[in-house]
Amino acid sequence: MRQNMSNTDRIIRRKAQKTCRGLTEHGQFRHDFWASYVDMYPDDGIVRGHAGYSPEYHVEDTRVRIRRYLTRKYVAMWMTTERQAIESTSEIVKPYWFSLAEELGVVPEDLYNGSPGHQPRYAYTDLAIDTSDHGNWPKAIDWLHESLTIYLSVFE
Repeated sequence: MRQNMSNTDRIIRRKAQKTCRGLTEHGQFRHDFWASYVDMYPDDGIVRGHAGYSPEYHVEDTRVRIRRYLTRKYVAMWMTTERQAIESTSEIVKPYWFSLAEELGVVPEDLYNGSPGHQPRYAYTDLAIDTSDHGNWPKAIDWLHESLTIYLSVFE
């Protein structure tokens, strides 16, 4: 059975995992993945050097953000809003659901992903892929880029 770690334990563990660049092993993995993304698609709004899980693309003239997400088991994308508008995310994003569902070839209900204790993800889609295998990165990056293009098309 997995034991719950305290915040102090997590901090100590993260510090112990630091690499020579000051990133944890996971941070280095994310940094390298997003650097590869920027090499392939430099105009997709990711700043070189990003080492987080989910860079946001700010949709011009809207309060909508498109978040890309990276794990070792899948990549994902969903719509969100600027932080201060979080209470009204569904109202801001929902007008785009039907167009996006049509573009993705899914029913609108399939575009909602929420679970207890987590912020709901609106207009959610993902690709199951082993990103710990660097050979899969081009496919994952292409999927994220193509999905971003589809998401942005609903705002034109």
